[in-house]
Amino acid sequence: MMIVQKYIERIKKLEGKRRYFFSFIFGCLSGLSLPPVYMIPAAIVGFTAHLHQIEACTNKKQSFWLGWFYGLGFFVVGLYWISFALLVDVEQFGWMIPFAMFGIPAVLAIYTAIVSLITHKLKYTGYQRVILFAVIWTAFEMLRGIFFTGFPWNLIGYIWTVSDSMLQITGITGIFGLSFITVLAFAMPYCINRNGKKPAIIAFSVLLLTFGFGQLRLWNAENTFYHQKIRIVQGNIEQQNKWDEGYRSSIINKYLKMTVSKPFYAVKYVLWPESAIPYYLEADSFLTDAIGNVTPSGGFLITGSIRSERSELDFVGNIYNSIHTIDHNGTIISVYDKHHLVPFGEYVPLRSVLPIEKITPGQKDFTQGDGIKTTPVQGMPSFSPLVCYEAIFPNAVIDKSNPPDMMINVTNDAWYGNSSGPYQHFNTVRVRAVEHGIPLIRAANNGISGVIDPYGRVLEKTKYGEDAVLDAKIPHALKSPTLYTKFGNYLIVLIMLAMCGFVFITGKNSKLTV
Repeated sequence: MMIVQKYIERIKKLEGKRRYFFSFIFGCLSGLSLPPVYMIPAAIVGFTAHLHQIEACTNKKQSFWLGWFYGLGFFVVGLYWISFALLVDVEQFGWMIPFAMFGIPAVLAIYTAIVSLITHKLKYTGYQRVILFAVIWTAFEMLRGIFFTGFPWNLIGYIWTVSDSMLQITGITGIFGLSFITVLAFAMPYCINRNGKKPAIIAFSVLLLTFGFGQLRLWNAENTFYHQKIRIVQGNIEQQNKWDEGYRSSIINKYLKMTVSKPFYAVKYVLWPESAIPYYLEADSFLTDAIGNVTPSGGFLITGSIRSERSELDFVGNIYNSIHTIDHNGTIISVYDKHHLVPFGEYVPLRSVLPIEKITPGQKDFTQGDGIKTTPVQGMPSFSPLVCYEAIFPNAVIDKSNPPDMMINVTNDAWYGNSSGPYQHFNTVRVRAVEHGIPLIRAANNGISGVIDPYGRVLEKTKYGEDAVLDAKIPHALKSPTLYTKFGNYLIVLIMLAMCGFVFITGKNSKLTV
């Protein structure tokens, strides 16, 4: 205990550049808790040390920059892989690598800077400060999913994708509830010197109760399955070749051959990944016929492709990143257009001001689709189509007025190589299944494909960077909607407000003079 106290005092006495350097390091430590590293104890050190640094601040400016450097470290460690997308065409986009590596984290770090600033200004200390810090942190995670088109990636609750049991609470509170519990527990050691061990013991007991709840929920959680199977095809196409017209025929032929590489024993549905067809599918009747020929009799093939909507005034018209459903006759029976587009990847924000091109091929920006919908197809389970990172947005993946039987997520993680990115993406979408009690079927061009049951358990999956054909059973969704499906984020917001009320009532005698 004396050793810990000694280090706490040294942290508080840090001054000048050393103060901000160590804040960056503490942020990096917290970032190491994220998948696929899962160095979870590092986050306890990071959060606790960060609160001690905030306590030692003498003014608002210090607290803001401490939070900013902490966030910079957290997001650099968690999002370094975004810069890998620029290596696909390094001659054109290589100059942007430093901006992707540090610029994006620098912007996102503004959120943690404001969290630090508000925490510093609040006139509470000890466990009251920890509770308010956890509330503010979680609130700003929510805001991060909204502002600037939204980017709710690497929420701190995702560190628990290492445990199926810990994820079960998200069926009630969503991922933000798990984030709140995590920050509350991991930052509570900060107050041991002032309040003793009791608050920390209580906070970690909440984590244990969360785990226990998950264990009980999974104890007899047996899946039931549809009779028909789905075949997931992972083509593993190199990103450098994907949009090269010289490779177009070989890419299509590879998917066609892989689809019929083994008999269709009980297989009625086939799933190809995002933009598996690297041009306009609807404009090629020969291709739709070829797809119909490899589709199981009476079944359907779902694939990603780009789509053009031409008009009299515009030869090209609007371009969409779409999901097409095709029957065994080669007829396109449904189309979904991606509505949550990736900034700078699929469109350039403020194009008239910013003199840069989007990373994906083509001069024209993609157009936003109409939004989430349930796709009903006679003869197969209804599904909510999700293209790429649309599946990372909590409470925005299904039409609650018409819930689907399953979620279909097509993606292309080849942009990011064998980095943390594809693993973070796969584990993030697992939580959507738990939140809504609906299975998720995923096809990645190069990434991790698989089947996730309504409890977030991975039933089948591929490895990164392999050609794979995966035949899998489709689990049924839960019979009743989860509390999170019914109430969304309202429950965790109410819990957070109640905790604020608790602090304001109990903390009257624990105020600091700021």
